[in-house]
Amino acid sequence: MIFNSPQFLLFLAVVFALYWAPLTATGKHRIPVLLLASYVFYGWWDPRFLVLILFSSYFNYRMGIALAEGRDDRTKDRLILVTLVVNLGLLFFFKYFNFFVDSFQLALGMESSWVLHIALPVGISFYTFQSLGYCLDVYNDDQEPERDLPVFFTFVAFFPLLLAGPIERAKDLLPQLSAPRPYRRAQLVEGLRLLLIGAFKKMVIADRFAPMADTIFSNPDLFGGMVAALGVVFFAVEIYADFSAYSDIARGAAKLLGIDLTRNFDRPYFSTSLAEFWTRWHITLNTWFRDYVFTPLNYSMRSRGMLGVMFAITITFLLSGLWHGPRWTFVLWGLFLGLFMALELAFEKRMVRWPKALRWALTMGVILCSMILFKAQDLSKAVEFAGRICTTGNDPVFLVKRILSYTELTPIAFAMTLLLGAGLFVLDGWTARPDFIPTLERRPLLRYSGYAGLLLLVIFFGVYVDQKAFIYFQF
Repeated sequence: MIFNSPQFLLFLAVVFALYWAPLTATGKHRIPVLLLASYVFYGWWDPRFLVLILFSSYFNYRMGIALAEGRDDRTKDRLILVTLVVNLGLLFFFKYFNFFVDSFQLALGMESSWVLHIALPVGISFYTFQSLGYCLDVYNDDQEPERDLPVFFTFVAFFPLLLAGPIERAKDLLPQLSAPRPYRRAQLVEGLRLLLIGAFKKMVIADRFAPMADTIFSNPDLFGGMVAALGVVFFAVEIYADFSAYSDIARGAAKLLGIDLTRNFDRPYFSTSLAEFWTRWHITLNTWFRDYVFTPLNYSMRSRGMLGVMFAITITFLLSGLWHGPRWTFVLWGLFLGLFMALELAFEKRMVRWPKALRWALTMGVILCSMILFKAQDLSKAVEFAGRICTTGNDPVFLVKRILSYTELTPIAFAMTLLLGAGLFVLDGWTARPDFIPTLERRPLLRYSGYAGLLLLVIFFGVYVDQKAFIYFQF
């Protein structure tokens, strides 16, 4: 059951009706409704996954209480070590075991034959980090332990964010789940608006750019350097539209239930530095790594000054790359970005005096280069594609015709796709303005015309074009 499916719309409508129905005077039925809905949603993928999330939820629930009641620092240190080993051990076993076994056998010149045939539970990286962040906050005395079992289980399994985030902090989400929430029409309107914008980004933009990016990345030998570079741009638009769409739909679904989730994207492609970019892209994951990985590392190496900070940044991004998946391309992607982040920090005082346009161009250049590693299935393909970008020749008109033939797009459809991609950034710019919502409220004709146009595009592409799963489901 993916967000861009009719089944999810029906599921969300049923949950909305049951959640707000006056079944109890105090609204105490809402947590059971949310918890049951979340397990139905997750079990829809594979009922076997429920065993793991139930274990993870109960283990972290008990560890949170134990950490709060620890008699002394030594006891708490042992408890947090057990918490880290169990959570990261489960993540390692299901997501990385075969990857490291394969790599070890390859390093020894052995045939890669001894692997486990295990299914990767969807969303395991996200709910593991959310649960682990809760326990670390309790350990650091930044969070009181949640003693209401159903509320904590709902915190871990809340269906809008379960598969691909945002990775919420306990201090932000747990109070919203525990406190009674009256129904407000404004929440319904805002939730529906986010759902519509998310559906537009995914079904109209991301899924239109995907076949063009896939075609170019899969057949780099057919195209010259200019088109190969264009393929990277296509993928950059695709992945941003795809993942920000998921976040918008997650926030919209939660808003319908009176719950506010963290905004996960904030116009990242307008950034003029890498540091700024990572405060705008996948905000909740990068905040998690900043607080729980970079900050402790940086503190432990504070005596080494700037070198210590640069080392902490590089290791943090390396681990972030590994978090994305069991592939060496992801590891190198994280290392590549970490090294450039460290260099940017070293030259920060000089760079702030450079023209803003130059800083933006350099930032986007590094991000787009990193996209090659992120998109490629293995290192050899990444190297081949990067080499292709450095080539010249080939008639651009001929190459565009070849793209159209491989993707089965007409010239008009191709041009419309490019215009819609540009429209994504216009939409982002509008929605980020403080006066955007008030302006819409004052101009109902403009508001309803815009919504109707987005809805028609979503319906058209939803009916006549096959939809793809969200990219971040694989992580």
